[in-house]
Amino acid sequence: MNFCPNGITPLNQNYTLFNPRSLVSIYLLESTPITRLAQELFTDQTTLTRNLNLLEKRGLVAIAPGEDRRVKLVSLTSEGKAVLTEAIPLWEQAQAEVMQHFGEDSWKSLLALLSEVKAVG
Repeated sequence: MNFCPNGITPLNQNYTLFNPRSLVSIYLLESTPITRLAQELFTDQTTLTRNLNLLEKRGLVAIAPGEDRRVKLVSLTSEGKAVLTEAIPLWEQAQAEVMQHFGEDSWKSLLALLSEVKAVG
């Protein structure tokens, strides 16, 4: 069962590269170091950097050196903001489909378990 393509397909995105959570985090953190973004997304920096480079090639994010040239800052481009605006309702629809499939109690249990995993991590 795969709910994401139904919601993301209208944007013509490759789901493995396009994660609305990544774009939302970049939007909320504004211009942020890649290391901090990796921590926020609970992913390793190497994988995140590879995915961000692909998003940069698509014009969705900008990566620039920080004050310390060893630090790379990532931010959304105007095109990235437009894609995010378009994607959020589709992502919410996909989440609603998952919640409907599992039922409200199971969905709440899943979210509680994920919160526990996050606290351990």
